Amino acid sequence: MGEDGGGGGMYQSGPSMYGLGMHGIAGFATLSVCAISVGLLCYKRYSQQQQQQQLAARQAALKKSANQEALMRPSLDDSGRKRVRVLFGTQTGTAERFAKHIGGELKKHHGESTSVDVIDLESYSAERQLAREKLVVLCVATYGDGEPTDNAADFFSWLSKEVEAVNAGEKEPFMQGVLHAVDKGRGQPVFAAPLRAHQEGYSEPAPEQPVTIICCFCCFQEIAERLGQSLDTVLSLSMPEGSIDRLPPFTGRLSLRTALTWFADVLASPHKDVLASLSTFASNPDEAKLLRSMASPEGKGQYADFIAKPHRSLLEVLRAFPSVKPSLGAFFGCIAPRMQPRYYSISSSPKAHPSAVHITASVVRDVMPTGRVHEGIATTFLQNAPVGTKVPSFIRPSHFKLPPSPQQPIIMVGPGTGLAPFRGFLQERAALRKSGCSLGPAKLFFGCRHSRHDYLYQEELAKHLVGGELSELHAAFSREGPQKDYVQHHMARDGDHVWDLLAKQQGYLYMCGDAKAMAKDVHKTLVAIAQERMHCSGTQAETWVKENLQDSGRYQRDVW
Repeated sequence: MGEDGGGGGMYQSGPSMYGLGMHGIAGFATLSVCAISVGLLCYKRYSQQQQQQQLAARQAALKKSANQEALMRPSLDDSGRKRVRVLFGTQTGTAERFAKHIGGELKKHHGESTSVDVIDLESYSAERQLAREKLVVLCVATYGDGEPTDNAADFFSWLSKEVEAVNAGEKEPFMQGVLHAVDKGRGQPVFAAPLRAHQEGYSEPAPEQPVTIICCFCCFQEIAERLGQSLDTVLSLSMPEGSIDRLPPFTGRLSLRTALTWFADVLASPHKDVLASLSTFASNPDEAKLLRSMASPEGKGQYADFIAKPHRSLLEVLRAFPSVKPSLGAFFGCIAPRMQPRYYSISSSPKAHPSAVHITASVVRDVMPTGRVHEGIATTFLQNAPVGTKVPSFIRPSHFKLPPSPQQPIIMVGPGTGLAPFRGFLQERAALRKSGCSLGPAKLFFGCRHSRHDYLYQEELAKHLVGGELSELHAAFSREGPQKDYVQHHMARDGDHVWDLLAKQQGYLYMCGDAKAMAKDVHKTLVAIAQERMHCSGTQAETWVKENLQDSGRYQRDVW
C-alpha cells in the first residue's frame, strides 16, 4: 500500500505496524481478525503489547493535555508577541512533517516577535477557536480518492457545514482572505485483535541479482553500537524548552530495544532535514560537508541520486557515513522516522462474519536498486505471525459502500488485492439474498498475472456466480497470452453493457487497486466508452462522467 493505503468494503480497515520478520516467500495472506477490528496496526512483538498500550495511553493523554494547553492561549502570548497556529491533518505523517518544518522556519525567522504552535487538527476545536485566531496555517493531506485524513475528519465535517450555512445565507462569510484552503480526517481507538488464520498464496522465483537482506531485529545491535549504548539501556525523552514538536516520540521509561522496535522506522528513506541533523554529528569533515550538501536546496540532484531514486534507507545512510554518531535524543527526536500505520481494505462483510474482519494483502518483498531486499514490515509480520497472535488494530470508517438499494446494478473493477472490498460486497449480497432481497446485476472485472498462481478466491467467486450474487465475471490474465490482457481491455470489449448499466440503469461503478497505472487506464476506458456512445468529444465525455457518476457518488474509487 502506498502513502494512502487501502480502502474499504462495508467498513474500512486501517492497520499500522512495527518491526520486521525475514522470510523469502512472496505471496498473499488472507487473515481473519477477531472482534471489531478493521485494518491492522501490526507491531513487532506482541509479547510487549501491554507495555505498548500503557505507553500509548500515556502518550495520548499527554498529547491531549499539551494541545489543550496550547489552545487556551490567546492570539497574543504573555509577552505580547503574535501567535501563529500551524494545524496539520495527516494519515502517514507527511503533512505533520511539513507542518513542523513550517513551524520551525517561522520560529527561526520570526521567533523574537512571534510565538508558534504546531497542533494536531484532531485536538483543535475550530468552532470554538478559529474565529479568535489572527494567523492560522493549515497543512492537510488526503488519502485514497481525496478522502479526509483520520485526524482531520471532524474539522472537515465542521467546515463543510459552515460552507453550506454561508451558501444558504444563514451565516456571513468569515474566511475571506484565505489564500489556500486544504482540509480533511479522524482518529480511532486502538485495540488488540487475535489472528485466527492466514493462507492463500504463491511463491515467486528468487531474484537473480546479488541482494542484501536486512533484518530489522538484526540491525538493532548495529544501531545501538552507533549510538554508543546497550540495547538494555533504559531511557526517557523530553522535548527541549521552546521546541516546535510539543511531544517526544514516546513517553515513559523503556529500553532502547523497545524504542527501536516500536517507534523507529530505520528502513525508511531519510528526508533532507534528517541529513542536515546527521551532518552535525559527523566527526569527518568530508562526510559532514556531503550530508549538508544533499540537505541544501542546491543538492536536490545529489539527494535524488543517493537517496530518492535508489530508495536508500536510514540504516544504509548511517553505514555510508561511519563517522556519524548521533545522541539518543537526536536519534529519536529528529533523525529516525516514526513508524506509521499501514492501511488495508476490508475483504469481508459483517453480515457474513459479525465477529471477525478479513484483509487480503500481498506480502511485500522488493529488491531495491542498492541490492537491498525490502520486506514489508506489516505484511511480513502477518505472514510470520502464529495463529492466535494478538495484533493492535483500529477501525477507519469508509465511504466505499454498496448502493442504498440492493437492486441497483454494480460494476466492480479490482485486479490483484484490489479484489478485497468486492469480496466483502459479494458476501453482503449473499446475506441479503438469503434474507429474501432481490438483487440487481453485479459485474466484476478481476485481473492477475497467472490463473494458476494468483487467481485469488477463485472458488468463492465461482460459488457467487452460481448463487446469483455475481452476474458476470471477467478475468484478465496479463501473462498468459502473446499480449498483455488487463481489466480495462475487458471493459472496452464489454462497453455496450457497461454503458447500459451506468447510463440507462443508474448503476454504480467501483474501482479498487493501483492508482499509478490501473486506475488511470480504467478511467480513460470509461471516458472512451462514454465518448463512443454519446458521439461527443473527449472533454464532453469527461464532463459527463464527472457530473453523472462522480458528483452523484455512483463512481467510487479506493486506490493507493
